[in-house]
Amino acid sequence: MRFKYSILYLLLSIMIIISGSMFFIGYFLYEDTRHLFVAFAGMLLGILGIGSGLTFSIIRPLRQLQQRAFGVIRNISQRKAGERALRESEENYRLLVKQIPALVFKGYADWSVDFFDEKIEAFAGYPKAEFDARNLTWKDLVLPEDQPEMKRRLLEALKKKNGAYVREYRIRKKSGEIAWLQERSQIFLQPPGRLGYISGVFFDITDRKHGEEALRQSEKRFKDIADNALQWVWEVDARGKFTYSSPMVENLLGYKPEEILNHNFYEFFHPDDREKLKYAAIEVFAAKSPFREFVNRNLHQDGRSVWLSTSGTPILDDQGRLLGYRGADTDITERLQAEKALQENERFLTSVFASIQDHITILDQDLNIVRVNSVRDRAYPQERPQVGKKCYEVLHHANRPCQDCSALRTLATGEPTQRIVTLGLPHQEDPRYFNLSTFPLINTAGEVTGVVEVARDITGQKQAEEAVRERESMLSLVINTVPQVIFWKDLNSVYLGCNQNYARAADLASPAEIVGKTEHELPWRSEETEVYVAEDREVMQTGQAKYHQVATRQLADGRQIWVDGTKIPLLAGDDTVMGVLGVYEDITERKQLEAAIQESERRFRGLVENLPLGITIIQEGRLVYQNPEQERLFGHLQIQTCRDLLLCVHPDDVAKAEQFCLAIAADLCQTDITLRFLPLNSANPEKKSIWVNCRASCIDYRGQKAMLINMVDVTRTRELEFLMRVREKMASLGQVAAGIAHEIRNPLSGINVFLESIKENFQDPENAGDVVELIEAAQSTSNKIEGVIKRVLDFSRPTELRLALSDINQAVDDAIKLSATKLRKEKVKVDCTLAADLPRVYADNQLLEQTIINMITNAAEALKATGKGGRIHIATQAAKDAVLITIKDSGPGIPPAIRDKIFDPFFTTRSDGSGIGLSLCQRIITDHGGTIEVAPADLGGTQFVIRLPREKRGPA
Repeated sequence: MRFKYSILYLLLSIMIIISGSMFFIGYFLYEDTRHLFVAFAGMLLGILGIGSGLTFSIIRPLRQLQQRAFGVIRNISQRKAGERALRESEENYRLLVKQIPALVFKGYADWSVDFFDEKIEAFAGYPKAEFDARNLTWKDLVLPEDQPEMKRRLLEALKKKNGAYVREYRIRKKSGEIAWLQERSQIFLQPPGRLGYISGVFFDITDRKHGEEALRQSEKRFKDIADNALQWVWEVDARGKFTYSSPMVENLLGYKPEEILNHNFYEFFHPDDREKLKYAAIEVFAAKSPFREFVNRNLHQDGRSVWLSTSGTPILDDQGRLLGYRGADTDITERLQAEKALQENERFLTSVFASIQDHITILDQDLNIVRVNSVRDRAYPQERPQVGKKCYEVLHHANRPCQDCSALRTLATGEPTQRIVTLGLPHQEDPRYFNLSTFPLINTAGEVTGVVEVARDITGQKQAEEAVRERESMLSLVINTVPQVIFWKDLNSVYLGCNQNYARAADLASPAEIVGKTEHELPWRSEETEVYVAEDREVMQTGQAKYHQVATRQLADGRQIWVDGTKIPLLAGDDTVMGVLGVYEDITERKQLEAAIQESERRFRGLVENLPLGITIIQEGRLVYQNPEQERLFGHLQIQTCRDLLLCVHPDDVAKAEQFCLAIAADLCQTDITLRFLPLNSANPEKKSIWVNCRASCIDYRGQKAMLINMVDVTRTRELEFLMRVREKMASLGQVAAGIAHEIRNPLSGINVFLESIKENFQDPENAGDVVELIEAAQSTSNKIEGVIKRVLDFSRPTELRLALSDINQAVDDAIKLSATKLRKEKVKVDCTLAADLPRVYADNQLLEQTIINMITNAAEALKATGKGGRIHIATQAAKDAVLITIKDSGPGIPPAIRDKIFDPFFTTRSDGSGIGLSLCQRIITDHGGTIEVAPADLGGTQFVIRLPREKRGPA
């Protein structure tokens, strides 16, 4: 029975536990049930049932079941707590996104946006749905000019570990407004390292950008004002050191703004004033007070004194502490100088007033004398002092003004007056003539306040007028005695006068008879008369003179003479034409002399034109003469300038001809050159070139500097020189043939000896080994012959160049590396100096490298002969139109006697040398259009200079 009840009690406990657990689970799964108390009660009953002390063996599995139930409940509780925290986090995130003044987004590299918060429409004017539906991408809003920089920032962020970046750019809103954004984003990658998405926020920084732009504009305006102000604007710190200076300081003191920064202001004061001004300025700094027009003398950088007027205001912080001063300086040097000059000018004017020899009197409105100069004071010594008296009392001893008083008229009208008066001076017996002028004294209001009287003693002038009349008489005498004929007419070509010579030519008794006459009344031919009248009319109408009009003229006695005539317009005081003046000179003798000179020139020309020497004269860059021999050489040159000579210069000599023309243009005398010309208008269709020796010399041609170019046909001389060179080459060819014969004869002799030995030992089997050795020796000797023939063929065969733009430094470096092993064995040190930024040239790198190796090898062999190693130096450098490679050694050098033969084929000074190496080097460089020059080296040995042209050239 007990067992039965126990079973029931157990079953009941299990049901209670299960029910409580279900309620408990339900609470966590469905919070809205709110039956926590039921669940708790069920659990409690279950626990009490378990704890009732059941001791049956079946209860242990039930307890395990109970424990599992509690585990499930615990896991569910944890999951629900996490979900609740997630919901709270999302709520907080949404609240944060909604509240922050930024736009949150999630996007991709193709500019598409996967997520925008709801502020996007208020932000850009486009609804969020447009981006969600992919109808819009962010690229559609970003200004095209800002997109490259955005891409660059994104690529930089990809290289960072965290993938974060910040970039600023502009977008165009739907309304068309431009807005500035700051994007703060992070890149999230997907395996394996690919860009997944971008998440971040946009901040509207338009106001900030506008503020920055306004600040920049404000700073720019300040800088523009400071930089363009006529004053020197500056700032100093609390210690008096400059922290800013406008460029005007350079105009004022000669220093650039950066040169005075961090220098105390008093360092630029004049040494004589520095201490006094320094302490005065420090007192102002201590008081923190502004100051104006602080005058100080400064020292310009060039040593002169500069006076400045300085005004400044203190710069204080919020607590009133002095941070420095800001102010401006004005150059008052000129003002001070002007003030000084004004003072000096006042003293000067006072001295001038005192020294003027005219009588000067200053009167007020009542004709009281205010001031007189010393001359006026000395003229009336008995009236001293004159100041304060009436002018008429002093001058006329009257008690009222004169009836025609000029001073009163000027006071009344405000206009100056002038008239001639006579006055008796106390110390003069005869009355004196005075030119009396009066001038009004006018104040700033335009009122006449007084009169200035200026009385000039013109007694001497009256006497001078008589002298003028006497001088006019003298002038008439001169006109009548000069060899030229002179006449003058009015606007109607009516004679007003002439000199004695013209009257004589016109068959008149005296010059007075010509007055009132016209050309038609004089004994000239009618056609000459019309010409003279037309000339008069042209000069008077145009107002332009006609100088040196040379013509023949018939005199009254019938003689024909040559005259050089000049007619100029006669001008009145207001520059209007009032007539014409004619001056004619008899130049008959000069014309006869010119005819004689022309005859002399004709004879000289005949001599020059029959010389077997081409003569050309160039004046001011233009060809002005060429003799017939010159035309025979070149045909008739249809040229205008010296450079047109280049038209018939052989193409290979154009460069030399250009230098010749430049020398002529520079007036370089004694310039010689030999050129090839292709004559123009040649009957030979092949235009065979001729060799011409040209010499330019400075001469005077027709009174002006010119260049005389003598040209001599030296074609025959050149041909003879060519034949001589051919003979020399034939002799050299004979030496080459002898060298080849020598190189081949010795091996052939050896082969014959080997063949005889083979013949003797061939039949004897015991000598088979010797026979094989003899055959091998014969083959080796034969190979030597083949080598000689190959070298000869290599030298004679045209080089096939494979030209390409090459780095000469690289070719030199490779050649040194290939020669390094051999040079180390022979204890030869190689150093090089390769020019930086060496221009590339067109070259065959392989052949150029071979040439440099051969040159290094030759130098090493020369050093080896000394038995003590040595040094080789290789250098590259750029010339005007070429690249140079210099190879020099410290060896014994090349004797001068054989220096011209070292490039000859098969010429060698070594017993084991072939004499082909340097010849091949020269051939390769020549095929490149370059040259090799040899000279003594400063190291003691030999120096080779290889010159390669920069321009691409074919084989020479």
